[in-house]
Amino acid sequence: MASAQRSLLFVYGTLKRGKHSHRYLGGSRFIGVGRTGPEWTLLSNGCFPALTHAPEGMKPDFCGVMGEVFEIAPQSLWAILDDYEAVSDGLYRREEISLGQFEKDSAFPETNDQATQKPIRVQTYVFTGSRIGFSWHGSCW
Repeated sequence: MASAQRSLLFVYGTLKRGKHSHRYLGGSRFIGVGRTGPEWTLLSNGCFPALTHAPEGMKPDFCGVMGEVFEIAPQSLWAILDDYEAVSDGLYRREEISLGQFEKDSAFPETNDQATQKPIRVQTYVFTGSRIGFSWHGSCW
């Protein structure tokens, strides 16, 4: 598959391996673990996490969200994921970010594509919904 058809997705909550919504990734390939830069943190309402920009002055141990990186193919999977994340309802938006740290899984072969670039660029879902009922969660779900 040509690298132009590959996209990388950073997941930090219910889509991670072993979580109840991981099935929506449709067999996408796990390629490693990563951490966002310190400008990101998580909110939670007890049912799901919400990636958001960290407010200025937030304690460092609440910043830099841990997660997993998957290679998404085919491109049609994005429509399923956008629907799951309620993008059209304004709950989340899909955004490209850079990860501050990335550790490639040893089973992932060396390639020339974006999975080996530094810093690694990924798509992720950023929370845009109402924060009522949410509290600061920290860096890991």
